[in-house]
Amino acid sequence: MLIRNQVCPSYVNYMLNFITSKIDSIIYTYKQKGGWGIIRAIIRKAGISLYIERVVFLYLDLFFLADSKSDASIFKLLDAHEIRKQKNYYDGFNSRNQAINKIVKGDKLFVHERDGKFVYFVWIEQKSISIDWFKFNLPDNIAYLSNEFTRPEYRGLGIAKMVRKQIFHYLKNSGIRFIILVVNPKNEKALNLNKSFGFEEYQSLTYKSIFYLRFFEIRSAKKDQVKKFIRFIRPIENVWKVYADFYYKQSIH
Repeated sequence: MLIRNQVCPSYVNYMLNFITSKIDSIIYTYKQKGGWGIIRAIIRKAGISLYIERVVFLYLDLFFLADSKSDASIFKLLDAHEIRKQKNYYDGFNSRNQAINKIVKGDKLFVHERDGKFVYFVWIEQKSISIDWFKFNLPDNIAYLSNEFTRPEYRGLGIAKMVRKQIFHYLKNSGIRFIILVVNPKNEKALNLNKSFGFEEYQSLTYKSIFYLRFFEIRSAKKDQVKKFIRFIRPIENVWKVYADFYYKQSIH
């Protein structure tokens, strides 16, 4: 009886949090993409349609990042309490509850504030990372830039480049050596922005799915090499380092 009293409350809390999270996700999807967005998400999740996607992996070696000449901090690292105070929170990707859950999990949210509101957002993740049908288990000295968003009315002002540099210096001083990210090659603006900042493409990933059968093709950006994998239901793990020569050859400084 004692064991039941100890286990049940935690299980109930887990289920309540899980259900609340799913409901919040559905509501957020509906607000952003409408009813068809929810239907497409359900069809894709059920695995009953052919799905094809291609992404490229880029990395930045913070060891070679030029020293910052700015002393004044132009970014802020948010905590869950500060997000709860935002009535109309929007970072381009997450609802307020989703953002809170990410921070509780350990993700970092950096923001830049202008005119009394947050106008630029950067999400940084470490350790265990899940993206669609593949997962990362990153070493302590590698961080993943998962999402970045600038409010439309503040775009074209150079905010991303300016704030990014300070954030990356902060990460470098925190023991991070490399930053990696994933970009859809169709998003040429994001791809060019990252490359202009010093990110280098090192591999691409094409993945397809039909009826839970998943095909992965990883191609090196610098060598004429390709590796292919097939999985049923379960995601592929640690795909980030298949052609990550920068990680294997990193110098000890």
